[in-house]
Amino acid sequence: PWGIDTEMFLYREKKLQRPVRFLHIGNLHPVKDQQTLLKAFKIISEEVESTLTIIGEGVLKSRILTIIQELHLQDRVTMLNPLPYEQLPQYYDEADILLHTSLSEGQCEVVTEAMSAGVLVCGTEVGLMSDLPDSCISVPLRDHKLLAQLVLHVIHDAGKFPAIKERAHRWSENHSIHWTVERLSELYRGI
Repeated sequence: PWGIDTEMFLYREKKLQRPVRFLHIGNLHPVKDQQTLLKAFKIISEEVESTLTIIGEGVLKSRILTIIQELHLQDRVTMLNPLPYEQLPQYYDEADILLHTSLSEGQCEVVTEAMSAGVLVCGTEVGLMSDLPDSCISVPLRDHKLLAQLVLHVIHDAGKFPAIKERAHRWSENHSIHWTVERLSELYRGI
């Protein structure tokens, strides 16, 4: 794994808020499958007061805006253009849950950043979400109904929500950028 700067993405202990604040950061591209994300969010937002902030740009921007309108989510979804990297911690600090529904990922840095910042990660079984099933909520590709069901379950389970976040945070702390540098240094030194 490639660690991130855990001093930049500081863990903040916070209680789940109302409205529940969801975050998605990624290119607006078919591989990121924001259609599944929006369908899941529609189901979630019908049961629990919630908002979604999407940060990104790409070839599907107009299609995603259309889906938002078709699902009548205009008053619950905010779209932002990409931001300087240094500004992203603010959005993690404000978020409760990262929704990430990619069809394919390597590690996925936004997942690692969210874990480090104390944001619950929910999405599809790719990258770290596949590798760390005890540290996030993940479902098979394109299964927006199951994703919504599991997210709603964890929102309503007062004990499960913080327990998953704590496991994710421990993993991100143990695999920080400092850990990555040390592992690469060991390789170069032939240890």
